Amino acid sequence: MYCLNIVLDNFKQAWWQKICNSGTLCTYKYLKTSLSIEAYLDSLPKKLRKAMSQLRLSSHSLYVETGRYTRQRIDRSQRYCTSQGIEDEFHFVIKCPIYKHKRKNCIKSFYIRRPSMQKFVELMTLCNRTVIKNLSTYICQAFVLRNSLIVT
Repeated sequence: MYCLNIVLDNFKQAWWQKICNSGTLCTYKYLKTSLSIEAYLDSLPKKLRKAMSQLRLSSHSLYVETGRYTRQRIDRSQRYCTSQGIEDEFHFVIKCPIYKHKRKNCIKSFYIRRPSMQKFVELMTLCNRTVIKNLSTYICQAFVLRNSLIVT
């Protein structure tokens, strides 16, 4: 049993080190602090689970991700939303005025007033089923709205 614990500890350390050294897992490293299954995976229907997973894993079309793949790569600090904030997950969920009306219906005002990364992480890692469902509903609706506004 002792050897198994050592192997597991070494694996966890290597896993965490890879996350911390990655230039692409900026949000993920704040949200995924333990090697365990996340509460939202068991409590959401497929459509909402997919939206939440895409946001948490940066597997989405927000400009913070797509800007890195343009022909002339855009510096992360210049990947702006149309509202002039850097279009990352924090901006998308908490700050962007484009989604204000959708956010108001799904996210408690505590997280929106005087937004901070700490509040964002707290919101994204809560285990309350109602909060998770409301948040993932917002994410899903905001993705749909964003995609309808983007001209390809």
